[in-house]
Amino acid sequence: MLIGLVVNAVCLTRVFRNKPLTEDLFPNAYKLMWLVLITQNILAQLVTAPYNNWNEMAFKIYYCLLFVISAVIVHYYHISSTPQKNQPLN
Repeated sequence: MLIGLVVNAVCLTRVFRNKPLTEDLFPNAYKLMWLVLITQNILAQLVTAPYNNWNEMAFKIYYCLLFVISAVIVHYYHISSTPQKNQPLN
């Protein structure tokens, strides 16, 4: 993991040196974030016990609630960070 961190740091340093910051550094970040959220939720649902155990059912509901909250935050950030088209100037 430490080697991966060093490799990523070196790659990002090269990108910053060779490219101006006018364009998006991670253009697929939104898609990757959704992939991570869905994968984490699927794994959380798989590791909890069946529905007939109430304690585990509470965790399943909790994991779904965390997914919904995270999804709303990610979607709101994506919408607020993209430039809006056809906005009237005041």
